[in-house]
Amino acid sequence: MEIIHNQNGLELGEYVCDNMVQTTEMDTLVAVLQVNKAVNGEDILATNYGGIWSAGGAYICETITQLVNIIQTYGEGRNDAIIQVYLVPKCFVANIDSNLRYEGQGSPLWIQKVINKPTSLNGYTPKNKKLLTFPYCYLNVSNNNGTTNSYMYELFNQDNAIFNIKGVPSVGGSIKCIPYQYKIGGENNNEDEGIMAGKYPTLSWSEDAYTNWLTQNAVNLGLGLTSNLISIAGGIASGNGIGLITGSMGIASQIGQVYEHSLVPYTAKGNTNGGDINVCSSSQGFYFYQMSIRQEYAKIIDDYFTRYGYKINRITTPNIVGRPYWNYVEIGGSEDIGYGDVPSKYMDIINDACRRGVTIWHNHGNIGNYSLNNQ
Repeated sequence: MEIIHNQNGLELGEYVCDNMVQTTEMDTLVAVLQVNKAVNGEDILATNYGGIWSAGGAYICETITQLVNIIQTYGEGRNDAIIQVYLVPKCFVANIDSNLRYEGQGSPLWIQKVINKPTSLNGYTPKNKKLLTFPYCYLNVSNNNGTTNSYMYELFNQDNAIFNIKGVPSVGGSIKCIPYQYKIGGENNNEDEGIMAGKYPTLSWSEDAYTNWLTQNAVNLGLGLTSNLISIAGGIASGNGIGLITGSMGIASQIGQVYEHSLVPYTAKGNTNGGDINVCSSSQGFYFYQMSIRQEYAKIIDDYFTRYGYKINRITTPNIVGRPYWNYVEIGGSEDIGYGDVPSKYMDIINDACRRGVTIWHNHGNIGNYSLNNQ
């Protein structure tokens, strides 16, 4: 767990979800029937599943009727030709002929998810764009199978948060969601910051003890977890069953930082055996949760930043004219803001004022009018 400190010392309250986007593109599933012989008896040596070679070939079935018909075609004495049956999203399967025969593919297929960066926090539009960055808001991505990653909008190198999702139709479905141009330059995916999808169900059929055992012991996530059994028997009726510069520290402490918040990337918790039930309820895939602080806290912090600014935590020349109506300046307790021909006792007054924090107004007629748009 990574503990995140709020450097401005302001209480953030609880995070809430402003919006949730789901990868519905992955909801349509197909059954992959792997075999070592074609229906016509032809031997199949190997097939390329998006870069992963596997013995035998496969048929791709979009309905339970298609699947049962092919299984029944093998008949008694030939059902040992069936290696295994499993579900994968249709969007990652290519090259299917008119007889449902899978002809293989040389590389993964891709889909893309674009998440708009926020312009408001829980319905509140801040004056200070600082609030549109972490820790005031962030993006939480979940595979709905117990793993979540958190991302900071400001670390994406484009106007939106873009994720490229790649997958291959291997057993269980191997699918990865990868942030694009995140903490990385050029036209690159940040593979190390990606998140894997949960495993899709492995199915069984009648008269196959090995696959029944395999199904009962299938890995649904990389944690040695057991998958529920989904059976396909020869007599199943027809129908389609394939179905996330500082202000005054005294005032900041009065606003109060009651507790510290945390992000929990690379976390496994809850729902870790959910592949089968997720598939049944069309909730298998990636969820993009746009998290933020609540609007009442956002307004308090926005008003505070409007009046006092926020920490920049670097050595630089104080900005005393960068905003239209006023600038707030506060320097370190041992720092000086000015030197020169001013008598030392007056320079000490100026420096002491800036050490305590001072608002510099650019027009005397506006002094004290904090309602002005100072952006």
